[in-house]
Amino acid sequence: LPEKIGLTLDKMKETEAGLADVPCLVHTDLEVTDAEMRSQHQSFFYSSFLDPGRDQLRYLLVQNIVTGCTAMFNRALRDLCCLQADHDRIVIHDWWIALVCAACGGRIGFLPRATILYRQHGGNVVGAKDVRSLRYMMGYLGRIRKNRSSLRASQAQAVNLLETLDSRLGDRERLLLAEYGRIGEKGKIGRLAVIFRNGIWLKGLKRKAGELLLI
Repeated sequence: LPEKIGLTLDKMKETEAGLADVPCLVHTDLEVTDAEMRSQHQSFFYSSFLDPGRDQLRYLLVQNIVTGCTAMFNRALRDLCCLQADHDRIVIHDWWIALVCAACGGRIGFLPRATILYRQHGGNVVGAKDVRSLRYMMGYLGRIRKNRSSLRASQAQAVNLLETLDSRLGDRERLLLAEYGRIGEKGKIGRLAVIFRNGIWLKGLKRKAGELLLI
């Protein structure tokens, strides 16, 4: 949309607050459309049942909230994202950037306004999912295997983050990444203990139930 860059830059200045050496990321809402650009949902976050306020590292470990095509980040965060990482253990680029920002004590700002029309054409690699729809709910059981695989990928990504950022992490962030990244080495009770102790939760009761089942 015409005002996208200006609005995002204003939010970046607010988020950065004159501290250019602090890693900062800004992202916005999206309006979801069909292939013919007809509006389907005014808010991507509402239709996807996502909360942009869940930008702490413990939440971002298991659930991305940043859509790359709306994102702006400053030079401090760019430099961190240019550190050599294992790209095979990065699930998706926007998620990785958000994780780097959160892990290094950065700031994530959200603009609750759609700055792009997010066109869904049927061949989207990721795309928007209307989690409130009957169709989505009916397919819950069929997604179990995929969801388990996604959790495993998020754990590998956490180890990658730990190895990449290393000395740039605080003690709390280092411990969190180590515990979650190596959660697969524990038994079921041990895995659940890590989730409860650190509050590593997906948003929503159904997602939490699935997480408890699959972790």
